[in-house]
Amino acid sequence: MATDRVTQVGVEYADTQTATTRVSQLGLEVAVSVHGTTGQPLFRDTFDDYPDDDPFDKWTTSPVPANCTISASYGRTGKGLRLNGTSISKALTPADNVCEFSAWIYLNDSSVATILQVYANSNPDTAQTCVTIATDGTVNVYSWPGVTLLGSSAAGVFPRTTWTCFYYRTTVNDTGGTYEVRVNGVPVVSGSGDTAHFGGTSWSGVRVGSNTDVRIDDVWAGDGTKTWLGCNWALVGTRVSQFGVEYAGPRIIQTLVTQFGVEVALPYVEEIFEPGQSFGPLVWVEVLGPDGDTRAYAPVALPDPSAYYWGWKPPALLGVGRVARALSDEHGQYESQRFSTTLDDMDRQWRIWLGDVATRLILNKRVVLRMISEPAWRAKLRPRTVALGLIRDYRLE
Repeated sequence: MATDRVTQVGVEYADTQTATTRVSQLGLEVAVSVHGTTGQPLFRDTFDDYPDDDPFDKWTTSPVPANCTISASYGRTGKGLRLNGTSISKALTPADNVCEFSAWIYLNDSSVATILQVYANSNPDTAQTCVTIATDGTVNVYSWPGVTLLGSSAAGVFPRTTWTCFYYRTTVNDTGGTYEVRVNGVPVVSGSGDTAHFGGTSWSGVRVGSNTDVRIDDVWAGDGTKTWLGCNWALVGTRVSQFGVEYAGPRIIQTLVTQFGVEVALPYVEEIFEPGQSFGPLVWVEVLGPDGDTRAYAPVALPDPSAYYWGWKPPALLGVGRVARALSDEHGQYESQRFSTTLDDMDRQWRIWLGDVATRLILNKRVVLRMISEPAWRAKLRPRTVALGLIRDYRLE
């Protein structure tokens, strides 16, 4: 399932002073994303369902070239692919002349890297366009490798020795084609021109690889009939995006429907993570400490400015539990939401607080859980508030 659905839940209340039944509507909008696509893509590969050194049965290249390895040592999340001076290709059957491709890329040395070729005529050697990364981090788009330059980004936009989201879209046409490259969701080079070096308006596959040491994860390919939903398409999650209650009467005396619960499943919930390991969309938790200062913690270090949601966020958020919401308990009383987090006390701050009689009272301190997509975080947009409440219990492990 890859479409959004809206569910309306009717909650009835009885007002004993007027003897009438009042109805309130609870709007619950649930967005369900399966592999981040509307409809199935032409091709995707997370490399997680291969045994190590598998013969790559999803790919067209045969035999598999040397220095081509799948292993957990080369993945961003789970297993990944290492191409050390070689490439692999995938034949596709697109419905139009639009090619969309994305992958997480880790450039492991400083050489010029040919990341992608969009080919035609069912021949990986007939590249309509290709994308390369120069030694200074410039992204170059060619209509033929190293021959006809269509456009270049600024220098330094594609980093090395770190996982980077690469996205390329082209409309294949020898007279009015278009192209665009995004790095971590941000457009870095785009334009128009001859995007069909071998003529026509068609393409038939992609070649992934380089003459250098490159690691690749979460490959996605589609045409103009597919919808790419961002860098983290491979992370499957369910989120509650709207939760509102509108009461029909100002004096509600008796609740007839007394209980309604909603659980929010974050990506990879109820797991413990190593410090610095990401789990899906960017998440952080903000905690008001007993000293009166608010601190924010994330799964990965977030070098935010001080004006953006409490600034620098150290990689101390090890896990996030389920978020459970409810309208009321079985007695008709209001019931708040419940959620849990696991923090790494690597700077000993929590133990210092608990060891001091003046600061050991950490119950009833405010906690806020927020989530945001990576492109929105880079633009420093407003994050989604997933949950908020007060500390009711804690334990040391």
